[in-house]
Amino acid sequence: MQTHNPAMAPLRVAAREAFLYGLPLTEIANVRSSMLGSGVPPGHFFALKGLATPADHFVTTPNVDTIYASTFIDLSGGPATITLPALGERYGSLALMDMYSCPRRSNIDPPCRLNFDPGMEAGFA
Repeated sequence: MQTHNPAMAPLRVAAREAFLYGLPLTEIANVRSSMLGSGVPPGHFFALKGLATPADHFVTTPNVDTIYASTFIDLSGGPATITLPALGERYGSLALMDMYSCPRRSNIDPPCRLNFDPGMEAGFA
């Protein structure tokens, strides 16, 4: 019995590419569904109440000295604005990602306003 059919190679490649293309979408959709299902409305931040621990898996390897917050912002109606409060002496970082997990990162110096549109290009005001 032949275990490898060379004629199937293009199909294997296409199946692998389809899986890799769709994986971020399904992973982020699961996170979004979990957040929205727990009562966090779109556009509202859900912040952890304390520091992450090694047992947390909401990101691959969370920093144990970082307070995390997440939100899902619906841009189907047009641009949105995020206004961040002053953080005092604390460092702040904001990562915007699309459903493919493509990041747009910026170090921030709150208070500031972050304006962005469905094209995910960030501009600071």
